[in-house]
Amino acid sequence: MKPAGLATLTRLGAIRVLLPHADYRVLLVLLDLCAVNAALAVALTLPGAFGIPVHVLGENLNWFVVLSLLWLPVATSFDAYRSWVIGQMPAVTRAVVVASLTVSAVCLSLLLITSPLPSSRDALLLLPVLMVALTVAARWIAHAAFRQPIFHRRALLLGGGRAQEEVAALLVRAGGGTFRVLGRVDASTGAADERDDGEEYAYPLLGSPDALAEIIERLRLNAILVYGGWPIDGQLLATLSEARAQGVEIQFAEAIFEDLTGRVFVARVGGRWRVAMPIEPSSFRGLYPLAKRALDLVASTLGLCGLALLAPWIALAIRLDSPGPVLYSQLRVGHRGRFFRTYKFRSMRDAAEPEGAVWAEINDPRITRVGRFLRRSHIDELPQLWNVLRGEMSVVGPRPERPEFVARLSRECPFFRVRHIVRPGMAGWALVRQGYGASREDSLLKLQLDLYYIKNQSLWFDLVILLKTVFDAILMRGR
Repeated sequence: MKPAGLATLTRLGAIRVLLPHADYRVLLVLLDLCAVNAALAVALTLPGAFGIPVHVLGENLNWFVVLSLLWLPVATSFDAYRSWVIGQMPAVTRAVVVASLTVSAVCLSLLLITSPLPSSRDALLLLPVLMVALTVAARWIAHAAFRQPIFHRRALLLGGGRAQEEVAALLVRAGGGTFRVLGRVDASTGAADERDDGEEYAYPLLGSPDALAEIIERLRLNAILVYGGWPIDGQLLATLSEARAQGVEIQFAEAIFEDLTGRVFVARVGGRWRVAMPIEPSSFRGLYPLAKRALDLVASTLGLCGLALLAPWIALAIRLDSPGPVLYSQLRVGHRGRFFRTYKFRSMRDAAEPEGAVWAEINDPRITRVGRFLRRSHIDELPQLWNVLRGEMSVVGPRPERPEFVARLSRECPFFRVRHIVRPGMAGWALVRQGYGASREDSLLKLQLDLYYIKNQSLWFDLVILLKTVFDAILMRGR
């Protein structure tokens, strides 16, 4: 039997198109692929002085395939499909412009050195302009379309106070304009206008949980945002179950936070340890661990061969710039809490820590001139390929911390040691999103990113992180 007040929910689906974030991303991928392939088609078939015939499209289908295969990993590495980007047009525009310029540059480099194209290739030089114009136009059209009322979710918050409102603010800001939070339902009734911290709630109190069914019908709700730590009794569970059966989305705040930020909800976990503890992610089983280790062996072997050619010149630059050893090593905490010694090219002056371990600062005065270049290009990390070959590190994973910092941060956040469930990495999700930590606060933010990686790791995710790291190195974005 349906709880009172839910009889009309079956009519809501006819007037709303509520796309999950995953489906929204798929549509954006297809839209972008149409745009970039259209740009190549126009560049190949421009009439007039260039004289390129239309039949050239059929003769060069392989280049459309190459372009499509290039686009997806490059655009993903620039966050063109990340939830925290796709709802904000300035960020989206930057992402697709940089991705378009990168892909078109790679594609042009390949096209101009191969033979199966018309002799007149001048029109291809318009490819970057066309690709930028079409992808940006496609995203702006999509953004305008999905902000129409038919795609809006009329949502309420179910408990949670401050943490719930933080997620609601993220939804409004980064949800692509598809969420409209109308208010909150809480165990408190009456004029409860202030949170525990004394600040006013951002959303009005709509009633108590007993009135939830009536509120859903009266406000024609499409989504309910549930705070994971909020108690749900049998009656409330029945109401939520019936609402879900009638098409109302039931989403947990912690899951939405992860999707919209790429971080785990550690700051508000409290006693709900299941939110942050990746006990046994599916990636820990099957072929992924074997495939990742194979990738580590291949990458470290090839990388060390290349490093052997560069190392003498790097060593010479370091010694000419400042006295001291070329390499230095530090004790780090690795997989399952085991200690190992990691190696780097020296980027600071010799004896830079006379009083013990300290975090590196932004524009740290201890960094040498050559060291600054090595850090910004990530070249200083290359000797760690030896650690990867030995199995102490991986190409991708959480950055290893020093024992002194691990002990300090573990006392302040019990989840910090969860990072050791996987091998530490040369490149990592926290590194490409946040950079190197320079304080306790930075390290705790990186922890949220590291836990997200552990819960969601895959070969595709590793590839995206590697591409982002390469682009950061090329653009000298290291610390």
